[in-house]
Amino acid sequence: MRVDQISETEDALAKLEQKIDAMASDVAAIRRQLLWQKVWGFIKVLIIVVPLVWATITLYPVVKGMYDQTQSIINKTNSLLPK
Repeated sequence: MRVDQISETEDALAKLEQKIDAMASDVAAIRRQLLWQKVWGFIKVLIIVVPLVWATITLYPVVKGMYDQTQSIINKTNSLLPK
């Protein structure tokens, strides 16, 4: 009887070990997927932020020049209009 219990315990331990190994591989796959989700999320943010920053840096002088030119025209027209 004692040998049967040991045998059953060993069988149960072997089954548990197989289940644990399967769970470990599942956890590893989930971690890889989460890592790739983080990477792609970061890349998506870069795709949005980098062009906005670049446009802000590049277009600022152009917009400032247009604003100054518009202000100049408005000031000239204001000086021509009677008060």
